[in-house]
Parts: sequence; structure tokens; C-alpha cells
Amino acid sequence: MAIHLQNRVTQTIKTLGYLLLLCLIGYLLLAGTREYQRVKFQVFEYSRSLVTSAEKFQDLLLIQRELTRFVAGLQEKENIKVSLRIIINNSKVAEVGPIEPGIFRVSASVEFRTSSGNPVFVEADFDYLPFIKVTLFSLALMWALFWLVLRISRLRLEKELASVTKTLTTTIAHIQKTASNINDEATVKTNLKGNTTITEVNDLTESITTFLNVVSKYNAEKEELSLAEGRLQMARQVAHDIRSPISALNIAICPSVIHKQEAQELVKNALIRINGIADDLLKFSKQTKVADASNESKRKMVCCLENTVEKLVKEKSLEYRDKGISISINKRSNASNTITNASEIEISRILSNIINNSVEAIESNGSIDVAILQEKKTAKLTVSDSGKGMDSRVIEKIGTMGFSTKIGENSGSGLGLYHAKTYLESIGGKLSVTSVLNKGTQVHIELPISL
Repeated sequence: MAIHLQNRVTQTIKTLGYLLLLCLIGYLLLAGTREYQRVKFQVFEYSRSLVTSAEKFQDLLLIQRELTRFVAGLQEKENIKVSLRIIINNSKVAEVGPIEPGIFRVSASVEFRTSSGNPVFVEADFDYLPFIKVTLFSLALMWALFWLVLRISRLRLEKELASVTKTLTTTIAHIQKTASNINDEATVKTNLKGNTTITEVNDLTESITTFLNVVSKYNAEKEELSLAEGRLQMARQVAHDIRSPISALNIAICPSVIHKQEAQELVKNALIRINGIADDLLKFSKQTKVADASNESKRKMVCCLENTVEKLVKEKSLEYRDKGISISINKRSNASNTITNASEIEISRILSNIINNSVEAIESNGSIDVAILQEKKTAKLTVSDSGKGMDSRVIEKIGTMGFSTKIGENSGSGLGLYHAKTYLESIGGKLSVTSVLNKGTQVHIELPISL
């Protein structure tokens, strides 16, 4: 039973790791293809407009000058190396590059005629090696994290199985010794009274020993199953919470929509959050219960609430920039530099899950507002959205393990708000929800202030 349970837990964690690996490989292929098509279209359209302008002003030197500037800006912005050649009437009028051959080099060309009928041939080479490097780095990081989860779980299970086996062996030996003593006493009494036989006493002793063995085995397996379920819950929590920093990394490796400095900041914050999740796993592996592994460290941490919220809101604004949803901060004057008795990583994780829920509740264009307020010894965060809202029956179940308001293919795991409520209560905080159907929802968070 114990070995079967160990194999089941190990197989579950392996499956999660393989699914993540397949998802990241699929993303690599899809993102690379889309990036190539987009950059190729941009290069050819610019070349067409440049040739048209040069013909209009009768200045072919304009093509070389502007093409050099365009390619330099493109390579810096898109993180892709490009070489480009323009040939008009079989004469090369401009060339930028070339780039060195490689397995990630892709060539493309287009031919068209100007308004005066001159044939134009544009040939381009694209090197996607820098883009591939960043993506492979993210892939390796995620795979290493799940390998760490698997390794920790296996070592912990092997250690506990050895301990349980030793305890069980000692218990059985003690029960057998006790049963032997009972047998000896019953034999003496039988010889004195003559009311029973040695065979009947032996049968009774054997029945008692069997019953005690069954009870001991049941208790040991019950405790072992409880520990295994705790590890499975931890694995599900990791898979749930790690999606947000992965989304941030996905944005950072597509710098066509953000500046290079913003991309670096996104990567830095995402790696901090991933490292925090890994630290939680390591602390959990040293404890018997999940709560023991987290409360001891969380109570010792403090964070600047204003800075934490600003970084998270900036990340989420970039993540959902294409959904027509504005995410803003409403900071009261007395909330500046508020220091709370909470982990910055945990607050970021909780706020990220709440904003994700708000985005999913908004069917079209809408807004999300994060308000920060300080009242005496309490800091308050309120996340308000203009989504579809909830009725009172749903609100009563929020924060319950496994309960989710999402249905269908995108149904949730019910871990986000459950984890948020559990953590906040463990540090003396509070989470509550108010909502009006078809108007919006407000999630209220209270945190103790560090004095």
C-alpha cells in the first residue's frame, strides 16, 4: 500500500512536469512562427513604402540611408538579426547586413513593381537565435523547478516510509510479546480451574493479535495518506501560482510591445516570484504539515505595500494590454511607505490571483482599481472590477477549498482565494468579498501593520 502510494504521488508530479514541458515547447514553436510572419510583413511593407518614396523624390540614396536606420532599430527592438537587400531593374540599390549562416536563419523575398513599372526585388534574411535563447532559458527554468519538486517529494516519501516501517515492526514485536504473556497466564489459570482449554486461549490470543495488527496498519497507512495528500495539494498550488510569472516571462521575451528596460524588470520580478515558490517547496519538504512549513517564515517577513502593489499592477497592465482593460492604483495620502507584517512574495501572489479573477469576470472593455488605505494598525487593499458580479450564494462559498466560479473548459482549481484566505488569517489578516450582480465585485484585504 505504502509503495503504491509513493509511486502514485511520484507519477502525478512527473505528469505535471511533462505537461508543462509540452506546453512550453508548443509555445516556442507557435511564438517563433508568429514572430517570423509579423517581422517579415513589417520589413516588406516598409521596403515597399521606402522604394515608392525614393522614386517620388528621385533620390535612390534615400533608400540606403533609411534602410540602414530601419534595420538597426528593428534589431534592437525585436531582438532579431536582419539582413536586407533591395534590387531595382536588376541593380542593387541598397543592402544592410549580411548575417552569418545558422540553423535559425530564415530567408524570404518579395517582388513587385513601382508606379512607373520598374521591377523591384526585396530579399531578407532573419536570424532568430537571440529569440530562441531567451525562450529556451525559460523552458529550462520551468523544467528545473518541477524536477526539484519531484526530487524533494521522492526523498521525503522514502524517508517517511522507512520511519513508518521501523515503527510498525517495533509495534508488532511488542504486541506479539504481550500476546505471549497473556497466553502463559491463561495456561496457568486453565490448569488451576480446569474450566477452559489451552486451544481456546490460543485462538483468542491469535484473534486479538490479528485485530491489533490490522488497527496498527490502518493507522499507519492513514497517516501516510494524509501526508501524501498534503504533497499533492502543494504540487497543485505550485502549478496554479506559477502561471502568472510564466505569463510575465512570455511578455518579456516578445519585446515588440514593451521597452527593453521594462522587459528586464518583468523578468527580474518573475524570477523573484518563482524563487519564492521554490523556497516554499524547500521549507515544506522539511516539515510534516503544510501549515508548519509556511507560518514559521511568513510571520517574520515584512514588505512595503505600496511598492509591491505598484510592481504587480504594472506587470498585470502589460499582461492584459490587449484586452481593453485598464488597471489603476488609487493610493490614499496616508498609505505611503506602509510596512506590513506579510511576505512580499505572498502579497504579490494573492493580488495576482485576484486581478486574474477580475479580468476573467469582465466580458469586454472594463476597469480594475486597486485602492490602498491605512487605518491605525491595519492596512487595507481593495480590488474593484466592473465585471459581471456574483450573487450571495456564490459569495458564501468563496475561499472554500476546491470551490471555483469558473465553469467549462476554463474552470478553475479553487486554490487561489483559498490560499489567500488561509495565509491572511495565519498572519492576523482578513479577506472578504462584496459584489453586485451585473455591476462588479470588490475584494477586501486587511493586513497588520509593522510597528
